[in-house]
Amino acid sequence: MRRYRSFIGDSNRWDGFRFRDDDIVISTPSKSGTTWMQNIVGMLVLGTTEFDRPMGMISPWLDMTTRPLAEVTGLLDAQEHRRFVKTHTPLDGLPRHDRVTYLTVIRHPLQVVRSMEDHLANLDMDRALELRADAVGLDDLDDLPPPPERSDDPAERLRQWILDDTDYAVAGGTSSLRDVVDHARTFWDARHRPNVHLFHYSDLRRDLDGEMRRVASILGVPGGDDRDRWDEFVAAAGFESMRARSAQLAPDTHFAGFWRSTDDFFRQAERATELDDDDQQLFEERIDSLAGPALAAWMCHGALP
Repeated sequence: MRRYRSFIGDSNRWDGFRFRDDDIVISTPSKSGTTWMQNIVGMLVLGTTEFDRPMGMISPWLDMTTRPLAEVTGLLDAQEHRRFVKTHTPLDGLPRHDRVTYLTVIRHPLQVVRSMEDHLANLDMDRALELRADAVGLDDLDDLPPPPERSDDPAERLRQWILDDTDYAVAGGTSSLRDVVDHARTFWDARHRPNVHLFHYSDLRRDLDGEMRRVASILGVPGGDDRDRWDEFVAAAGFESMRARSAQLAPDTHFAGFWRSTDDFFRQAERATELDDDDQQLFEERIDSLAGPALAAWMCHGALP
């Protein structure tokens, strides 16, 4: 397995994790619909639209370095319901088991970078550093490749994000377009495996009912006409419902406190970052060269062929 490391994640934390045959792993690039899929899977698996604990306790991010590993695995080992674990590690950095289900959500890359700008503005980095120091220390940060320097000019930052070709091997990588494509490719290349399933943010927006039925079918749980009050489940997976429950659904609100606003964690960023004609051409040429036409088309528009 490839190792992915960053300030916020280390895929080596999966080493020795005791899987169960019906486990579900939700692996996405950051800002691509992770919490959305956790909410959908949680409702379908647990059979409720209201959770009795924060999402970060039900579906923890196993390889997040701002939380002691023993605490996370202890939560998961104690669970008696079917487990669904969050990660931002691509598929080639995860242990693979034939009876474990692997789900991803991919989002238009220009929506990802737009959402990440909002995300960074909402993050209390001093608090995140404090949590990481308490959980794993800071001594290893010098061993990590330095993150790209951020320009003060938003347009230049975007061009840098499109063109950056550094191999950061970032857990949760959205440091560049290359990071997002690399994550998507690990699932794209494995999409014909029976336990690997690809979803797209745009498809969830276009047909939430249908995509939730597909999740239910994949997991072998009741969905659609087979589940009572199905319309309530679909409504509870909608954006406004999730934002109304942001204190419960936003990542790790129960212990972290690094969001300036849990409501602002849920920002739709429905449209992609707007580009002038030259930058739009730059983006299209770059994603085509990184992903190839078929994967690039799916990443930008959804709807698997």
